[in-house]
Amino acid sequence: MVDRGFPLQGGPIAVMLSEHEAGRVYIRGMAAGAARMGRDPSGAQEVIENGRAYIQLLRGHIAKENQILFPMAERAPGPEEQARLLEAFDRVEAQETGAGVHEASVALLEKLRAGAR
Repeated sequence: MVDRGFPLQGGPIAVMLSEHEAGRVYIRGMAAGAARMGRDPSGAQEVIENGRAYIQLLRGHIAKENQILFPMAERAPGPEEQARLLEAFDRVEAQETGAGVHEASVALLEKLRAGAR
C-alpha cells in the first residue's frame, strides 16, 4: 500500500503497525505470566490481564482492517494489477496450499459459526 501512495506515518498503516506491536507486547506479557505460573501467584493474573487486553485490541484491530484498511487496499491497484494479483493468489493456493484446502477451511468455519449460534 505504501508503494501505492498510502503514508507509512500518520495514516491507517501507521495505526495498524502500532497495534501489531501492542499485540506483541500483550503476547510477551502472557508468555511471561505463564512462565511464572505455579511458582508465583501473580503469573496467572498477568496472563489474564494481557489476554483480555489482547482480545480487546484484536476486536478493534480486525474491525479497522475490515472496514477501513482492506477496502482502501482493494481500491489501490488498477484492473490489470488486480488481475495479476488474482492469478498470483491462485498460483500460490494451487502450489502451496493445495487443491480444496481453502474450500475445506471455509466449510469448517461455517460449521463452527453454525455451532456457535
